[in-house]
Amino acid sequence: MGIRIQPMEVKICKDDPFKHDMLDRREKAEVLTSLVSNIDGPCTMAVDAAWGAGKTTFLKMWAQYLRNEGFPVVEFNAWETDASGDPFVALTTEITEQLKGTADSSKIEEVATHAKEVIRKLTPGVIRFLAGFVPGAGSELGHILSAHAEEAMAGYFDQKQSAAQFKASLQELANSLREASGDKPTIVLIDELDRCRPSYAIELLETAKHIFGVDGVVFVLAVNRAELAHSVKALYGSEFDAVGYLRRFFDIDFRLPAPDREAFIRTSLELIGVEEFLKNSTDWIARENSGLVTEAFISFFGRDDLSLRSVGQTIHRFGIVLSSLGNNNGVYLKTLTVLTFLSAINPSLYRQFLERETTSEETIESFFGRPNYGELRRTPYGALFEAVIIAARVNSSAFRLPIGQLIEKHPLLSRYAEIEQGNHTGDSVDSQERQYAGSIYRQCLRFHNGDVRRNEPLGFDETIARLELVSSDLRHPTQGFNTA
Repeated sequence: MGIRIQPMEVKICKDDPFKHDMLDRREKAEVLTSLVSNIDGPCTMAVDAAWGAGKTTFLKMWAQYLRNEGFPVVEFNAWETDASGDPFVALTTEITEQLKGTADSSKIEEVATHAKEVIRKLTPGVIRFLAGFVPGAGSELGHILSAHAEEAMAGYFDQKQSAAQFKASLQELANSLREASGDKPTIVLIDELDRCRPSYAIELLETAKHIFGVDGVVFVLAVNRAELAHSVKALYGSEFDAVGYLRRFFDIDFRLPAPDREAFIRTSLELIGVEEFLKNSTDWIARENSGLVTEAFISFFGRDDLSLRSVGQTIHRFGIVLSSLGNNNGVYLKTLTVLTFLSAINPSLYRQFLERETTSEETIESFFGRPNYGELRRTPYGALFEAVIIAARVNSSAFRLPIGQLIEKHPLLSRYAEIEQGNHTGDSVDSQERQYAGSIYRQCLRFHNGDVRRNEPLGFDETIARLELVSSDLRHPTQGFNTA
């Protein structure tokens, strides 16, 4: 089994949509369901969460939950329709297709017919002017109409009437659906809006809010408000009040709480199949350390100084590099794990370390000197970090030295060897420090080939070469694809 470069989608069971929910989101879905159940008029709701917080999976689970509760539901992936260029066409098509069989077919056909009239008559961009408050709409509309004033004016009002007729037919469909569902509104779930081109994202917002805004239809848009604000600024200028502009679109803001960090890390690693990949490796080191990665990632990334987006990107990058090492090259797992932590948590220190601008002692002290990281130093994962950094700093020629000479060449390793062997003459050390020093010393021996039975080649140069080939700024993907 190979590494999934793009994570496997969470299975959503029809009878129990949240059965495989690892982020504890059922209660949030129940709250939102209660909320939308009691909405009468048109409504546009934002479900706001940071990138990597599981918005897509939540929306899919909630969609099935809503269907089970008897709601008419339409799922719309904005990013997949971005290439169509026209959100009105895409949205109308998805709504009429997905609602077939849930309402009077004549009502659906009527909506489709009026939509075709809107599409046939509307000049590109006029839908945005019909919205009523698009920045610069007055001057742009004037420009469109100026060339052929009277003819253009007549055409404009004809277009406006077509839009009104479409909206009336949509209202009749919504009323029919509400009656058939026991007074439940139709829920249109829009995902991936903040991945779209800025112009498409804003036009989709305007279309959903104003052209499709009828009683009995609730639009729910999963968004990262910060990213969406950047899209608005990209369209209207950096000085534009993007936050205020977006506020006019959403009647309700629901903040989806960030998932538990440990659960997020476990789920992310599970979805790309890291532990399964290692368990099935032909290399005994990979199999023996199959559980190391998850616990180490939780230890180092369990602090909130690194965003979940960054953690997700780091796990993605880790998976790519691990897959490049091959099924029988788990021997470099510890090196890859530590270098991944260093590059993600302190990129500048990572670069200095590679360029030999810092010693191993300086690198270790600087890394563990960060707030909240000092407590890791007495843990098994702290010992692993130090052992890799110490071993990596010794050049290849020194690695061929007898272990005694190697220790003499490396002050920090020499200190840990003295503590582990009970020969330390400095400050007194407790049993925990002696155990910690011994762990580092023994791991360095294995990296050095000093312990033939437990030899674990470091693979530092090979691992760095692969890490350097993979950008640390990759966006975490959302669709399943297996490289194996």
